[in-house]
Amino acid sequence: MSSPLVSILMITYNHEKFIVQAIESAVMQKTSFDFELVIGDDISSDKTFEICKEYQQKYPHIIKLLHYEKNVGVSNNLVNVYNACKGKYVAILEGDDYWTDEYKLQKQADYLDANKNCSLVYTLSKDYFTETNTFIDTTEEDPSEVDFVYLLQKGWYIRTATIMLRKKIDLEPWRDVKYSFDFLIQYLCALKGSLHKLNCFTSVYRRHQGGITNSTIDVRITRMVWYNTLLLRIDKFSSHKYSIDIHKAIKQNNSNAFLLALRFFKVRFFHLAFSSNMSYVAKDIFQRFFSRLKSK
Repeated sequence: MSSPLVSILMITYNHEKFIVQAIESAVMQKTSFDFELVIGDDISSDKTFEICKEYQQKYPHIIKLLHYEKNVGVSNNLVNVYNACKGKYVAILEGDDYWTDEYKLQKQADYLDANKNCSLVYTLSKDYFTETNTFIDTTEEDPSEVDFVYLLQKGWYIRTATIMLRKKIDLEPWRDVKYSFDFLIQYLCALKGSLHKLNCFTSVYRRHQGGITNSTIDVRITRMVWYNTLLLRIDKFSSHKYSIDIHKAIKQNNSNAFLLALRFFKVRFFHLAFSSNMSYVAKDIFQRFFSRLKSK
């Protein structure tokens, strides 16, 4: 295969139930150019790596499989795979998501070819909830062209499985980022150009109990703290060009974390109170107290 125009970046860990659908949706892409699929499996304890190996042997001209001797963690795995990508453009597809449009790569590469000021192009997506077997469409209300400040104000809404970016950002200095790598990539791209939305559905983001979005409240609060740290690093990296907006975003994130902490306290408190030998009167008082707070 000649040098690919597009590289598909896929990181995976214990995705045995989903990885076949993810890989199939990648290799089914119909394009007028060459593309590659670079997979990094972080020493899965299930059969994910074996499945990836079978597909690599089936599509040796498309699939490149990274092998590790020990677990390297999500961030290192992602950076390693990104560095191994040879394409001018990089599309990201995690091992538990999948694409639904066989022309996804073609549509996005065509747009980037024609719009040199665009550093990242994304599409609409469907969220799939495995426990209830239901799909929900992501919003179409966002503008087609967004910038760094809009991303800060909006928060997470661009599904990672929908994006394609120019391989002009350097992820090597960010290996130690513990969380929010999807945010990081979008922010780094927004510092180099505009982000454009194509109004078509191409991907499914899978929400399941093993996924990040289903984390417990205390873990979510910890990640919000990590996110603040990431924003401060980006503020320094961008020479404080967006310092006012970044600190506004940090304050908003702190407020959200505080409200989440109150919810965490309330859940833990009621679990303790109602599982103990507190009298019925005391329980009733606390119920009335929290009901009044909620109604205000």
